[in-house]
This record gives sequence, structure tokens and C-alpha cells, in this order.
Amino acid sequence: MERGRILLAIAGKIREKSSALATMESAESGKPAWHSPIEIEIAAQYFEFYGGLVNTYQGETIGLRAGLPFLHHARALCVSGRHHPVERPAQPGGPRIAPALAAGNATRCQPSEFTVEHPIELARLACEECGLPPVC
Repeated sequence: MERGRILLAIAGKIREKSSALATMESAESGKPAWHSPIEIEIAAQYFEFYGGLVNTYQGETIGLRAGLPFLHHARALCVSGRHHPVERPAQPGGPRIAPALAAGNATRCQPSEFTVEHPIELARLACEECGLPPVC
């Protein structure tokens, strides 16, 4: 339950700071000012989605096709690494980081050297203002 609350808090904080985050993203990546707020909102929606999903998921075995079972675990497995592309620094926050955090995994992010401000600010918001425990 705690992970879900943290992810929902991150989504809320992204929306609260969306103007500043969009400005950072446009300034660093050269993205048009009208496009950055859309990507910031999409990132917030991913955190919101996984924040709600994490409390309903218990783990199960499902069959993809005959003789090929697929096992879902409801526990953390590893540290996941994420690379943030220079042209889309906001997007990996949602579809890549949110599910890893929802599963309880630690996440290591490697932003492009050209777009470091936005991912660092997102990590700061998550750890300092939303309760995500820092690893190091």
C-alpha cells in the first residue's frame, strides 16, 4: 500500500510542478513549448496508473499458450536501469520508472548529459517531497 501512495504522490507532485518541469524539458531538449506539458502529463498518468495498480496486484501464473506458462511475481527482483533519451527526457519517468517502483525494485537512471536537469528534479521530488526512499 505504501508504494501505491508514494506513486500517487509523485503523480500529484508532477502535476503540481508541471509548468516548471515543462520549461526545463523545453530548455534542455529544444522541444517546442506546447509539446512539453503534454509529455509531463503523460508521465504523471503513468505514475497514477501504477500507483493504483500496485495495490491490486498479488502475483499469478497465466498461460500464454499451451505448454508455455508465464509467472508474475508480486515481489521485487532487482535493480532496474533506465536511460533517458535526449529528445524525450520526461517520458522514461512514466512508462519505465513507475512500473519498476510499483514492483518494489530500485531504479537507476542515466540521463543524457544534455538533459540532466529534468530527471534530477523528478528524483528530488520523488525522494524529498513524496517519501520515496533514496538508495544512496
